[in-house]
Amino acid sequence: MALSEVVVAFRPDRWNSRLQLWAIDTRNDGSYLSTCWRDGNDSTSRWTSWSYWKIPQYVRHISDIAVVSDSKSLFHLWIVDAENATLYLKEQQNQYNYDEWSDWQSWATPHERVKWIAAVCLADGRLQVWMVDEAGNLWNRQQNTANTPQWSDWTP
Repeated sequence: MALSEVVVAFRPDRWNSRLQLWAIDTRNDGSYLSTCWRDGNDSTSRWTSWSYWKIPQYVRHISDIAVVSDSKSLFHLWIVDAENATLYLKEQQNQYNYDEWSDWQSWATPHERVKWIAAVCLADGRLQVWMVDEAGNLWNRQQNTANTPQWSDWTP
């Protein structure tokens, strides 16, 4: 593995908490998205082996990733396509089955190209996402209501 970035997310849940890492694994033939997690709920639990995730077929290199757990303990994962500076989102569908995820969705951005991305779950349960474009401008958008697919427009 040749890791270029690692992000961590914690999913709090009374019965099934999870600490998970995602990493951009860069090699000569492109980028890979890798993940591993702590196999248990305490600090002595072992980490799983790295597993590879399929990225959109039209993405060759990933330049940045962001991940957040929402108020329903579901993960949301964004990647930035390095070559086209576009943004993609993949969302966990079932908090009790880690293998149930949406397909990758292209995420509309302002006319500027994406360079950097970050995300957080707000106190009221809504997700908020920030991006920096290639011109260095900071943009953000947030869910209109927690755990819904409706989002505000990007604002500087």
